[in-house]
Amino acid sequence: MTYIPNMFNLPFLILIWLIELYLFLASARLIVAKIPSARQTYFYQHLKLLTDFVPEALSRKLLKWRDKSIPSWLAWFIVILSGFIVRQALIVIVTM
Repeated sequence: MTYIPNMFNLPFLILIWLIELYLFLASARLIVAKIPSARQTYFYQHLKLLTDFVPEALSRKLLKWRDKSIPSWLAWFIVILSGFIVRQALIVIVTM
């Protein structure tokens, strides 16, 4: 449980929780994608709809900047790494 000394930090805390939820769902989606029988389930399809829009949008932006195609893992790497960095920065802001 995080102690909030100031109520103005509550939006930052909610944003931290949303980032953590997205990172959890994205990691669950990447793990479930490795199981061939699970790829046909409704759970996986809905999880894919929830998580794939951010890497797909980033891939489209990266394709505009570069002439060559980019590896499929690069967008996921950037999204997850930036999620960890933004989450940690928000935690530092809240706890100060």
